[in-house]
Amino acid sequence: MDSKDGIDEGLFTSHLKENVKKDQKVAEKIFNYSTNNETGGIIVRVGETKMALPEGSTSRRMEHCDELFIPALGAGNKAFLDNFPRIRIDTMDEFGQRLFEGIESLNVIQSQVYDRAYNSLDNLLICAPTGAGKTNIALLTAAKTIKDNVNNTTGRINKDAFKIIYLAPMKALASEMTKNFSNRLAKLGLKMLVLTPEKWDVITRKSDDEELSQLVRLIIIDEVHLLHDERGPVIESIVARTLRQVEVYHQNLRIVGLSATLPNFEDVAQFLRVDPTRGLYHFDARFRPVPLAQSFLGVRDSDSAGANQRELFEVEQARATTNSYLKATKAMRNAQSQELQQLFQGVRHDRHLMEKMFAEGAIRVMVCTATLAWGVNLPAYAVIIRGTEIFDPQRGVFSDIGILDVQQIFGRAGRPQFEDKGHGVIITTAQKMAHYVQMFHRQAPIESQFQSRILNNMNAEIARGAISNIKEAVEWIRFTYFYIRLRKNPLQYGVEWKELRREPSLVTYLTDFCHVAARRLDLNRMIRYDPL
Repeated sequence: MDSKDGIDEGLFTSHLKENVKKDQKVAEKIFNYSTNNETGGIIVRVGETKMALPEGSTSRRMEHCDELFIPALGAGNKAFLDNFPRIRIDTMDEFGQRLFEGIESLNVIQSQVYDRAYNSLDNLLICAPTGAGKTNIALLTAAKTIKDNVNNTTGRINKDAFKIIYLAPMKALASEMTKNFSNRLAKLGLKMLVLTPEKWDVITRKSDDEELSQLVRLIIIDEVHLLHDERGPVIESIVARTLRQVEVYHQNLRIVGLSATLPNFEDVAQFLRVDPTRGLYHFDARFRPVPLAQSFLGVRDSDSAGANQRELFEVEQARATTNSYLKATKAMRNAQSQELQQLFQGVRHDRHLMEKMFAEGAIRVMVCTATLAWGVNLPAYAVIIRGTEIFDPQRGVFSDIGILDVQQIFGRAGRPQFEDKGHGVIITTAQKMAHYVQMFHRQAPIESQFQSRILNNMNAEIARGAISNIKEAVEWIRFTYFYIRLRKNPLQYGVEWKELRREPSLVTYLTDFCHVAARRLDLNRMIRYDPL
């Protein structure tokens, strides 16, 4: 790798001017089905932080904890959703009716997106609340790709001509999506690749195995708002690699992003190359099938001694629980009733039995791990997250539960067939309470974490032959979300505003940035770098 080639600054400047012109024209054309009422109703103090939250939000300070209640947005406002037309399945073509067999009509969000998803090849970004039916939107885009590969003469699907990739952030969620899509696509004898971003990243890193990636006609990225998470750089790397591939090979590939609601959705759309006048949709919490009320409880520690006492109490509690379990196990082994023994074993081990009993109402309260909540599609009236620290086995430390887990678990609250609203409760420490409120009602733009993994990602592109000099490294970064946010919020990434004004393309900064990264890789003997 060397740095002798010059940078084509004109490419960056023209790209920037083009985006500025677009921003000026599309402000009123985005399909933005949201209102400021979701976050801009009243000002509420949470700990030491003031936040704009929906009307009706209340905060109170009790003896041992702080409580914040946020009412269900749009609760009882069924008339609002009735204003939007729904697409009946029997009005779709024969192909669509086969895929959506057993469903009477699409919901409001799916109906609004239907035409772009099913009748065009536009890139899409769908921002909507958890549980709003984004999975069926993904199926609509998959159906479009499949339809385009049907032989008009024979009516058969050319299965070898295309691949569809669905990226799910968690294995449990990937398993659930696999089940959902398998039930639908099995009627056509088709399969879809459902995998985590990390798995797809490994597959596409191989420079000698591009046959699979060149067959891909549709990539669906679920939970794309995780760009701000520590796993975000993987998503950025995948998208940047895909976009460069499309540019080099003129590949006909569609990208669809599914996301929770977020403030700077225009930036994410730009990253995914979504035309904001055609493929960008933003829906607020009013479009959730069952409105969700939320309670946040922040437990206070009176002093450090109290914290130590609490830790000792938890240790003693764990020991007592273990002893109780051992005694119960011994008692059950000696029980005369075989049925009682079997029931006890079922409570301990039989996940599917517990799911069935809970769904049928035989069990009213289920206590489970976060992992179980990920993989179980069992809506309840209320869900409670007790404690926000979980053990991270990879790092060997306790870490805070992520927003994706919180949203997924809260997404189980509310049963459309039984209740008109749901309730999610999260119990954490007083110090972290504001953090979780801000995460769930994100009022700050999501930023890129790409810098934290620049060495790993650049090394991968060098190894696969995509980068051989600094010019190509800078070109590669142009496709990342990091580059978009760098120009929108330079201070976040250590760049002064005056530097951005002097050089809007930031080519000089990026050249130095890539040079430093290449030097570090060279020092670690990962590559050979000649800076001359």
